[in-house]
Amino acid sequence: MFKGLTNDEEYQLESEGAHDASKFKILELNGQIEKGKGILASLENLDYTRKRFERFVKMEYALTGLEVIEYDGNRISLCIKTYVPEVEMAEQNHELAVELLDGTLELKNAEIFPNDVYIAEITDAAQSIAHRISLLPMPEKTSLEWFVQRVQEKIVLRTLRKSLVKAASKSRHFIEYVDKDEIIIAHLVDGVEACIKASPGWPITSSPLKLLSLKASSQSSKEVTFSFLCKVEERVNSLDVQVCQNLSTFVDAIEEIFTQRMRIEIQSDSSIDK
Repeated sequence: MFKGLTNDEEYQLESEGAHDASKFKILELNGQIEKGKGILASLENLDYTRKRFERFVKMEYALTGLEVIEYDGNRISLCIKTYVPEVEMAEQNHELAVELLDGTLELKNAEIFPNDVYIAEITDAAQSIAHRISLLPMPEKTSLEWFVQRVQEKIVLRTLRKSLVKAASKSRHFIEYVDKDEIIIAHLVDGVEACIKASPGWPITSSPLKLLSLKASSQSSKEVTFSFLCKVEERVNSLDVQVCQNLSTFVDAIEEIFTQRMRIEIQSDSSIDK
């Protein structure tokens, strides 16, 4: 016959049940605490990684002058900071708006702001490279990398050339630089205009400048013939390489040769008249 539990036994069972429930609750809380610790550790690691990445990006920007300021699908905006020592306005800041071929890092199109650097030829070349790279299984460098490097080099060259052109301008003649054609135009005495070609890499490399043409103004055209100008061009382009490497020296030499040849022409005409 079943015998009921005494009051003491019922109390003991209730106590054991409450104890088991408490243990279960404690284990559940411990599990939540451990889970929370894991999440916190992950967040701390993520924050550390983010801060480390931000420091790396800042360091990379300081070293390369490049920073991604916007990335949206196949469009990237890059900030380019270029520092050219020992020139006026040594720090040049530009933004490149780049469009990529879908699903790649190959250049499709690009614009630069401010638009004071001519990059159309570099863009065309990069587009051609992108086509060739697309045929390779594992290209060593993307056309975007190549393009950005060439643009940075072009900014440096343009800055140096503009600085040298400004320094070479004197009161008796004015000199200007046309970046699109990489041409230096020197306005000399008697309205004569000298068109000078900047060789690739000049002035960073020791490549010489070349006189492309001389043009006389309408006021002096009666005295200056085409044959005369050709003789001056020939004489100028036969100068020593050292003379042709320095813009100021080269422009002075052009002006001096022009003046000397003009004097000889005048003396020759005077002798014929006599």
